[in-house]
Amino acid sequence: SAPAAAAGSAAAVKTLDAEKSKRAIKSMLNKLSRGTFDKLVEQLMAECALTDVSVIEALVSMVFDKVAYEAQYVGVYADLCAKLHEALGSGFKKTLISAAQDEFENSTLARETLGAVADRGDRDAQAKRARSKIVGVMRLVGELFKRSVVGASLVHAISSELLGEPRSVPCDDYIEALCALMTACGGELEASPKTNKAVMDMYFARLNVLAESMEVDTRTRFMCRDAIELRSNAWVVRANKPAAKKASEEIDFTSSPAVSDEILFPEGPANGANARSGSLQGPYEKPAHAVVLPTAATRAALEDDMRRDAKLRAEAKADAAIDAALGGGAGGASSSSYDAEQVEQKINSFIDEYATVGDISEALLCIADLIARTPDKEETKNAIAKALVDYVVNVSSAKIADAIGKLLAACFTSGGFETSTLEMAIGDVVSMLDDVAIDVPMAPKLLAKVVAKVVAANAVALDFITAAGSGIEDVMYRREFCGVALVELKEVKYAALKPGALDLHGFAAGEPGVDDTVSEWLGSLSLSELA
Repeated sequence: SAPAAAAGSAAAVKTLDAEKSKRAIKSMLNKLSRGTFDKLVEQLMAECALTDVSVIEALVSMVFDKVAYEAQYVGVYADLCAKLHEALGSGFKKTLISAAQDEFENSTLARETLGAVADRGDRDAQAKRARSKIVGVMRLVGELFKRSVVGASLVHAISSELLGEPRSVPCDDYIEALCALMTACGGELEASPKTNKAVMDMYFARLNVLAESMEVDTRTRFMCRDAIELRSNAWVVRANKPAAKKASEEIDFTSSPAVSDEILFPEGPANGANARSGSLQGPYEKPAHAVVLPTAATRAALEDDMRRDAKLRAEAKADAAIDAALGGGAGGASSSSYDAEQVEQKINSFIDEYATVGDISEALLCIADLIARTPDKEETKNAIAKALVDYVVNVSSAKIADAIGKLLAACFTSGGFETSTLEMAIGDVVSMLDDVAIDVPMAPKLLAKVVAKVVAANAVALDFITAAGSGIEDVMYRREFCGVALVELKEVKYAALKPGALDLHGFAAGEPGVDDTVSEWLGSLSLSELA
């Protein structure tokens, strides 16, 4: 019967092994287009071993190779990535972001090694490949942002990395990559609620400077101008320029006001009696004005002066834009304010982005913007710190605990957070570890990692470990929390970790005859010197 045949056909589809999956993916990508998209994506997901990390990494690498030379299909490959992200979850996104970072580093390495290539033809070919790859990957990132696969924070982090330090001149590859990124998603990025308009102004002020810089290749300068024009035109691609006239079309040069008899015949036109003897004979009439045609040298000098003046004006605007974007406080932030619900959404959004990307600088910018847009700054800081600590427990990952600990330490050193803010956020959760550890057994160790990071940064004092842990009733959880924090601090050679610095015998004392003594417990952690 038909149902039986369909069932038999479905049963016959078996997942390929890793190597066969990679070959199948390569074949499918070679055939991928708008017309074949649905069929090939369905086939890819049904047949290929997408649970194998090596297969996903190979797929992403192949997509990056494709976008380098098939700019017209970047949207198709972005749709493929969006489908895979929907099917595979955050694991695919992390692989994608990691591969993009690798491409960025490989591009830098490729440029550094070009000087060792003796043959000019080979050197130019390698340079072109490297440029095509980074530009193609940035186009793909822009399309992925438009499909909500990656967030605005990642795009801003990439843009800042491509531009480099203020007043610096990035390599042409990076400038072209930024232009490609802004062309792909600039409109959507500027419209994003996570984007500060002053930051976008800063990007394009820098591009304006680069468009006038003689240190930048002519082709790249024109790309900068195209990107600037696109933004000034509200991100609407301009219509095609009128086609040039064909050679066969008749052009009436004499109708041009720029062409006069005095220029064509400065000695006077041949007419009347002088016509027979030629234009060089007969009485000479001096032109009414002096005709001085510029030489190549004077044109070049004039262009240099104009470009220098334009660059100085552009640099002044760029400096002002940078001050507005990074000047701190409300000066560079939007004037709009967030209500309580928006604050909660923004906090959760930037924490998710930070957990994926791991860019502390970008996270601090998000935190600063969030604080600037709320009336009660301290309440917002408390909410951010609490949300970060809660995230550690909810995700239950040692890697995330390390990352959140580093961010909390940075909030103290660079973000304007007070010690009391961190102590309250961490201490509230630590005091509930007897209950929390029942559902999240790793919670004592994870929170200990966070505490070790903020102690090592001198954001809180060393005795915060025992002060916060004193609320834990179960001696097992108490020792686990304290022990992990002390081991972490020993590994980073925290200077204040010395014998007698903490009252460990009073803090970690167990039931005699049941629990190990404090000295035995410290010895098991290789911390006997603290006994």
